[in-house]
Amino acid sequence: MNQFFKFILFFGLLFLINQTLCGQDKYLDSLQNKLKTLASDTAKVNLMNKINNYFLMQNPTIVLEEGKKTILLAQKNKYPLGELVASRYVGIAYVMISKHDSAGEYLQNALAISRKIGNKRLEASCLSAIGNFYTDLFKKKEALESYLSALKIAESIKDKKEEASLLCNIGSLYQKDNNIKQAEDCFRKAIQLTEGTNLFRILQIAYLNLGVVYDTRSDLVNANLYYQKANDLTPKTHDKVGQVKILHNLGKIHLDLHKYEVAHTYFTQALTGAREIGNKQLEIISLLGVSESESKLGNNQLALKYALEAEKIIPTNQTNLIKGEVYEALFNIYQLMGNVHKALDYHILYKEAQDSIFNANKSAQMSEMQTKYEVEKKETENTLLKKEKDLQESRIKQQMWVIISTLIIIGLVAFLSIMLYKGRQKEKETNQILESQKTELEHKNRLLEELNAVKDRLFSIISHDLRAPLGSLKSLLTLLNDKTLSEAQVTALFPKLSQDVGYTSDLLDSLLHWAKSQLHGIHTNPKRIDMKTLVEENISLLGSVAEQKNIELQNEMQDNVLVWADEDMTRTILRNLISNALKFTNANGGIRISSQTLREGVEVTVEDTGVGMSQDILNQLFKGNITTRGTKSEKGTGLGLMLVKDFVEKNNGSIRVESEVGKGSKFIFTLPLAEVKSAVFR
Repeated sequence: MNQFFKFILFFGLLFLINQTLCGQDKYLDSLQNKLKTLASDTAKVNLMNKINNYFLMQNPTIVLEEGKKTILLAQKNKYPLGELVASRYVGIAYVMISKHDSAGEYLQNALAISRKIGNKRLEASCLSAIGNFYTDLFKKKEALESYLSALKIAESIKDKKEEASLLCNIGSLYQKDNNIKQAEDCFRKAIQLTEGTNLFRILQIAYLNLGVVYDTRSDLVNANLYYQKANDLTPKTHDKVGQVKILHNLGKIHLDLHKYEVAHTYFTQALTGAREIGNKQLEIISLLGVSESESKLGNNQLALKYALEAEKIIPTNQTNLIKGEVYEALFNIYQLMGNVHKALDYHILYKEAQDSIFNANKSAQMSEMQTKYEVEKKETENTLLKKEKDLQESRIKQQMWVIISTLIIIGLVAFLSIMLYKGRQKEKETNQILESQKTELEHKNRLLEELNAVKDRLFSIISHDLRAPLGSLKSLLTLLNDKTLSEAQVTALFPKLSQDVGYTSDLLDSLLHWAKSQLHGIHTNPKRIDMKTLVEENISLLGSVAEQKNIELQNEMQDNVLVWADEDMTRTILRNLISNALKFTNANGGIRISSQTLREGVEVTVEDTGVGMSQDILNQLFKGNITTRGTKSEKGTGLGLMLVKDFVEKNNGSIRVESEVGKGSKFIFTLPLAEVKSAVFR
């Protein structure tokens, strides 16, 4: 009985669609036949734009070809209004197929023409389309500015259609920023403006978005109600893109209502629509919907098939948000199927996509900060220029007064001379103040640039070198917690887990030391230190690491070598240099720590028989810009060597490196002798 009902429902839908398309074809044929009879090129442009408008929601790719022909014909006949409308349609079509570079060019051209000819209605329409363009690029601030400018124009000319459309767009932006109440107010106002009119497309959008509002509040009954209202208007709007989105939302609602077969039907219809209009992003989302419904129905193989198909068609320029959804879906499916290795692979890809989104957001925030800084800097410069201009005008007025007063009465010359002198003194004092302010501003700018550079280095290390191992550890621990791994797999993964924990702990320790030294400063606490004892302490600490690789650690420091330095910093210097030597020395190698006393201080050498370094690596060694692997894949970030250099220099020392590929490396640093340093205080 259920199968029969589905067959009847499907047949009925096909019949309705066929009847609608037949009606549309007759309408289009009538327009195209009329085009052949027109003699005026201007009339042809108007009718061609009417056809472009018809195809915009049916097949945007047709608009790209026909719209450009319309633009050329309008330009040939010097018909700016026709060029404006055609450019707007082409720009919108490019947005619909996610080709944003071309979209921006055509939309800006349309806006410029609308302002040139003074057409307020079309200016508002172009600003609205540009707002949609920015929304598609996730530039919310620019989108809202465009929408609000357009809304102001629409209200002034009492264009209810444009006003309602803009309210829907503004509501969508509020919705994305979780301003749900403001979003709901916009959608309800749009419905009030359009209910009882023939503005079916805008009313459909308002219904759809109001459904999303209820969906956000987990009010599934009302969400489904408004989605259905939006879907009921589809035969009147001919908007295939909107229909795909509505069908997808209906599918998600019925998934939440545990009506998996109904959800599967909606997702399948959405997929068919997405493929018809050639929208890859909607096709990917619809494939994921079908995959999820198949999974809920217990058809994991089919779920995997659709998810892999979605992965296969991801465009190279697709956002990491879409990629993350695809990878997360594949991770969940492989986990359900018990394929641990595949699940782990896709979980890592999912985390990388999330990290990319995080870095993109961070770049956007830093760009916004830089823009704000430039604006404030410009305002300060303008203030200084205004003060200088005021001073110049004041000086001119004073000089004119002197000349006029001199001509009136010679007896006032002395008095005016004194006044002029005082004025010049005041001007000199003011110039000195301005110069002092300028110097202070330049100093603050330099400090700000230095702090920005430090912040950039810190963010780079955190996002690339600390988040990545933590993400990998989280993935491994998730699989362990879910008990999807066998005992043998757990045993195999533990060495990797131990290595990652050790690396992350060392990196975090170095990061905290370095961040404190860079951002707050570290004050040295120098005292006499026996270097041989300190070297022996570090050898004992790192002995177990050396034993694992069968590396011989030799303490050849001179006896009674006393330096004047901070003990904790010196201990950190030795630990980092010996740890690095252990990382890059092959099994059965050797590491020798020796010293010699020079007139300028004690020179300590940490020499290994490891893999050595090329000149390119040596050039970048103390800049924190390299990531390397040890002889057993131990990861290094370069942060430790940055810390070593900072600590050596804070203790009035210096450091240098000698190395050749395949012949090992020597790290040589100097610290002041205790006797020399202490003599200063006698």
